[in-house]
Amino acid sequence: GRAALTAPELLALSGSRVVELVLAGGADRVGPAGLGTVVRLVGDRPGLAVLAAVPGPRPTPQAPAPSVFLYGVRLDDAFVARDTDAGGFGLSLLVGDDVVASNRSGAAREQIEQIAARARVADGVDDDGLTVSADGDSPSVSFRTLRSVTLEPAGTIALSRSAERSLAAQRDALRSLLLTAVVATAVVGGLALLFGRRTVEPVRRLTAAARLVTAGDLSVTTGLGGRDEVGTLSRSFDAMTGSVLRLTDDLRASALRLETVLSSMSDGLVAADAAGTVTSVNRAALAMAALDPEQALGRPVWEVLDLRAGGVPVDLAASTGADVPAEVHRADGTTVPVRVAVAPLDDGEGLVVVLRDTTREREVERMKTEFLSNVSHELRTPLTPIRGYAEILVSRPGLAADKVTSFATTIRDESIKMNRVVDLLVDVAAIEAGRVTVVARPVPPSDLVDARLEAWRTRDPARAGDLRRRVAARLPPVDVDPAWVGKALDELVDNALKYTPPGTAVTLTAALSPSGDRVRLAVRDAGPGIAEADQEGLFLSFEQVDGSATRRVGGLGLGLSFVRRLADDAGYPLSVTTSPGKGAEFALDLPLAAGVPEERRTRRPLRRTGTAG
Repeated sequence: GRAALTAPELLALSGSRVVELVLAGGADRVGPAGLGTVVRLVGDRPGLAVLAAVPGPRPTPQAPAPSVFLYGVRLDDAFVARDTDAGGFGLSLLVGDDVVASNRSGAAREQIEQIAARARVADGVDDDGLTVSADGDSPSVSFRTLRSVTLEPAGTIALSRSAERSLAAQRDALRSLLLTAVVATAVVGGLALLFGRRTVEPVRRLTAAARLVTAGDLSVTTGLGGRDEVGTLSRSFDAMTGSVLRLTDDLRASALRLETVLSSMSDGLVAADAAGTVTSVNRAALAMAALDPEQALGRPVWEVLDLRAGGVPVDLAASTGADVPAEVHRADGTTVPVRVAVAPLDDGEGLVVVLRDTTREREVERMKTEFLSNVSHELRTPLTPIRGYAEILVSRPGLAADKVTSFATTIRDESIKMNRVVDLLVDVAAIEAGRVTVVARPVPPSDLVDARLEAWRTRDPARAGDLRRRVAARLPPVDVDPAWVGKALDELVDNALKYTPPGTAVTLTAALSPSGDRVRLAVRDAGPGIAEADQEGLFLSFEQVDGSATRRVGGLGLGLSFVRRLADDAGYPLSVTTSPGKGAEFALDLPLAAGVPEERRTRRPLRRTGTAG
């Protein structure tokens, strides 16, 4: 009996707030089951539906869901009619004053609509609900507001019971009790005393149960099973409390689901009442303010959130509807950059503050600025002598042969430097885009070391004497892609040469790892080492130990970041061993080729061959 929403209705709901929440939250924040909410249908005939929004395939925390799948079920008569009519209760759903779904007849629906109109249900119902007692032939009706996932009212739920069934059992019981009392009094007082206890006790138990229900205990039952009027009334009473208890449990479960959704939101949310006192706060907002729930609930919102824009405190009352950049100042002096949106509650008795953490956005902006600055500097540096010497060669055709050779050599060397910058950018872009394909094959570790030593002695003759080689004897071959491993070693050697003065040894080593199941290929220098405070940002993109504008060492700040990403993607564990004054060692643990005998995995001492290799 469920009526699914039509394609046009789902299309109309595609821009709803629940879709925006899923798109903004990502899979790890929303959850694989998506979000579910009650929505109001638009069109010539009003209606209510349950809408489920499920994120598209493979969302990640860094890349939120690119799409959302929508599913909807219309809340119509067939849907509502599934509930049993225990105790004479009717269940109806309203949009405004109109009943859009009910398990009641047409006449009863009209009565509920008239009662809703008199009670002005369309203007909203308090959180505690609204109950209209039976009057004449009008039923008793209890109204509660149905809210969407964003806590906006979508419709009203009405629980009704006909006046006849509400009052008939009580009237019959009172009439029977009165008649019994009159007859018993007229016949003999002794019989009244004898049977009085049997008559009064059920009523007393029924009254006691009614008091407990009034106090909020909906699980109480009278326990009376007689066939008389009191027994009938008692069973009806028990059925009523059971039905209300089930409905209350459903409402509590819905509230718990809403609380779970709010808790899992990546954006911070703080709700305050008309006096500015915090009434609700989710985990994200507590994390931004570095507070515990007991430190936030019940306190003024301006004390919980120290929001400042340009050093000036943000006036939340005056920022309604705005989306402004600001910073959350914590008690420990740290700050969190955010964007603040403030919205009043529908009843005007409070406001909601939404905080979106923009730390990542600022980091991306910083990286972009650093990238443009570093790339422009690294390309301009070799271009200046290239252009200068090229112009000299063009303007002075009779230049001496030795000068021509010198200038051409400089142009070639600087173009090689510029080409390395471009190659590094292309390699980093390929890794970021997931276009790197590692084609592994068995390679002797000594070949990897010797190839890099030969390349760097040719590339930097002035430091050729500083390059050393230490390779353990009889090392088994490794299963790697020599091209990509060579690129990683080039960046490690380049880093060692840049940060060590001439005359400082830079050694390429190869030996079995401590576990004996891999070959450790390392670049070790005898330079100044790296301070512990600088090691934290060692592998960040566009970060250098000396990040000042007047730094001695150039570069994009991408070399070590490139090695880290390549090592992670290819499965070559990267480790760093360093301390101030004792140099630094960057090592890659490479897997052994398949079929290497166990006896060849025995650790052997390194063989030092000096500068001659």
